[in-house]
Amino acid sequence: RKGGEAVNTQVKNAINYTVLTAIREKDRKLFAKAEQVIYRSHLPNYETFLFEMRSLFYQGIEDWSAYSKMVSRYMEENTISDPVVLNDIALKFQRNVNDKKMLKKAIGWVQESIRIENEFYNNYTYALLLVRTNEPQKAYSAAQNAIYVAQMRRDGTDISAALQLVDRLSSEFGDYHDD
Repeated sequence: RKGGEAVNTQVKNAINYTVLTAIREKDRKLFAKAEQVIYRSHLPNYETFLFEMRSLFYQGIEDWSAYSKMVSRYMEENTISDPVVLNDIALKFQRNVNDKKMLKKAIGWVQESIRIENEFYNNYTYALLLVRTNEPQKAYSAAQNAIYVAQMRRDGTDISAALQLVDRLSSEFGDYHDD
């Protein structure tokens, strides 16, 4: 009576609520049950929804090791062409993942984001990832590039964090720009 799309929305909402409960309770068994419902419900684009729910769960319980492995596998199996999504995932890695190999993967994703859409936000994420992987010269250049892009766009982007990063890198490691 409600139509397929309305039913699918209700199923997704119920699963989402269950995942949020699993996060609150840190209940991996409940989350596993939610995953099984996703598999059995035959939702359209269920792979994407499953990825979103797994991402939400692992972030919610702060299991960054499981999160990074799950995301890495998903990124290898799927083509993501949305520069904002690529950047957001890379930024989460930058903030929460300590595995250098995984951080290198995140650098690849943010570089793809920049290739698609060269903007302040993804150049700044790139600079932050380079700091995390102990590449200060490249980080300095990336931060400078982020500032340049923002100034060129003249869209009111707050570049203060990138300016602070450039100052910090400049004072910690010397001035990297080529004269």
